[in-house]
Amino acid sequence: MRIPAAAIKTNASGTTIVIDRKGKPTTVHVLATAHGQSVVEGIAEGIEVRVEAAR
Repeated sequence: MRIPAAAIKTNASGTTIVIDRKGKPTTVHVLATAHGQSVVEGIAEGIEVRVEAAR
């Protein structure tokens, strides 16, 4: 699945995660990243992920 690269986080234990719309963290495996987008495994197609707003 392709998601914004900004949605990908690394937690304290070093696991790569995304946070879904409801705030639930899900472990993902990043396959590739380019032009602000990442291709990941570990989440279902259609899941909405959170992206932090720029400050």
